Amino acid sequence: MKKHKKIAVVLVVFLLLIMTGCGKKNPKEMVIEALDNQLDTKSFTVKGKIDLGFDFNLDQDSITIEDQQMAAIFKNIGAEFEGKYQKDPQQQIMNMKLGFQGMNFEMDVYSKEQEIWMRIPMFPQYIYMNTEEMAEKQGIDIDMKKQQRLGEKLGKEFNREFFEALPEERFTIEKGENIEGNVKVDLITINLDMEDVRNILSLLIEKMKSEEYKDLFFGVFPTNQELVGAEGDMAAFFEELQKMIEIDNLVLKMGIDSKSFIRQEEIQGALTFKDPDNSKQTFKANFHILLNYDDFNRKIDFVYPDFEKEGVVNFEEMFGEPTRELEPEIELQYQSNL
Repeated sequence: MKKHKKIAVVLVVFLLLIMTGCGKKNPKEMVIEALDNQLDTKSFTVKGKIDLGFDFNLDQDSITIEDQQMAAIFKNIGAEFEGKYQKDPQQQIMNMKLGFQGMNFEMDVYSKEQEIWMRIPMFPQYIYMNTEEMAEKQGIDIDMKKQQRLGEKLGKEFNREFFEALPEERFTIEKGENIEGNVKVDLITINLDMEDVRNILSLLIEKMKSEEYKDLFFGVFPTNQELVGAEGDMAAFFEELQKMIEIDNLVLKMGIDSKSFIRQEEIQGALTFKDPDNSKQTFKANFHILLNYDDFNRKIDFVYPDFEKEGVVNFEEMFGEPTRELEPEIELQYQSNL
């Protein structure tokens, strides 16, 4: 189980790389400026696709039917999606189509400020949640506007500190490239490695520990003790992680237009996962993610379904009320800091 958690952490980090994503200066300065610009954007639309491929090399001496079934199910997975975003008032719509093993599923997400409606595969009703109410039930007082401002500030700090630390030779640029929609961009390529994954995690924990951002992350590491433990175990964690995972290839590309907007983001990677307890068992993961952005700072129409007419079930009715289990002294310390 611990091994699977470590693999999950690495996959989350790669997603963070995508999210941090992406002037006219050198390529590094162009990326940082475009990242800042993207976080200040008032609205945009996005289209994207994700392709995942898994190649399992299972130990024939210990393979089970369940192992074979799982390998077949996850051999190839694809997704396409379209989305809209507006900062104030905050609104988002995301429509996604998933496909694997010849089956196709649709998933829709709608949000207005703190309210979220989701339609998931094989469930006829929308699942509804109110993030402010859920936080209050956990004893957390959330100011959504403050959280949004903090998130933008953190994003700028995180992006700047991470990308500024990368050597200049990691960045290459191809000027005047045409991408989807006949949009002309400067295409910047950034090559990443395992040390960058280490730096992302270290930087993330540093931000989570700070007094300014702790409430933004509350619930990810429920106690200060766990957060300190996560940092203290970092060296040992990576030593063990490198025995399990090899980065065969990890490339991030950003297409930046003349106004310093990120019009395209692309990430390609190939990883090899090894079982430290069984050298005969490995699997390779190949992924390709492509995002195209448009309509920056334009007026965007948001059309929502009639949720009540189509049917709504509360998230807490399905999964129960969220709970927050903290040690008494940590609970008192947190409340005293509010």
